[in-house]
Amino acid sequence: MSHKQAEIYTYDFCDGEHPERLLDALRHFYISGLFTDVTLQCGESGQEFHCHKALLSACSSYFKVMFTTDMRERSDSVIKLTGIDCDVLGTLVEYVYTAQVCMTKSNVQSLLEAAGLLQFLSVKQACEEFLIRFLDVDNCLGMHAFAQLHVFPIQVRSTENTEPEV
Repeated sequence: MSHKQAEIYTYDFCDGEHPERLLDALRHFYISGLFTDVTLQCGESGQEFHCHKALLSACSSYFKVMFTTDMRERSDSVIKLTGIDCDVLGTLVEYVYTAQVCMTKSNVQSLLEAAGLLQFLSVKQACEEFLIRFLDVDNCLGMHAFAQLHVFPIQVRSTENTEPEV
């Protein structure tokens, strides 16, 4: 009768470069149109973005719910998104495949609205932080109205330190 001995030596390997290589491969699949299983279409222009449901779902609970519940869109290959600017949707899709977003004063409000609607929470938070950095006496009432219109939390900061945090 033999007894199996427990392994004495183990080596737990973790490839630190794996996440970056994986995202890079998925970005190349997106650019090449390989293995895409859903198309996002802008309502205004009809511009299309061929994407991967799994990646959209990993970045957005909006898409996760859409693709995992008994919604019609679960089986649709084309999802038409109305009311979202195509450039903004393109920026969010780019975020899915790069983890990067380019915010400017001209696109941040539209990006914030779309990120809130589509539940890209980290992008939404980054937009809020971007806007807070540019909050001043001249635009505070407009920012307050914008925040209330979109039900964004208003953060109160001390007036002692007027320099933006780095």
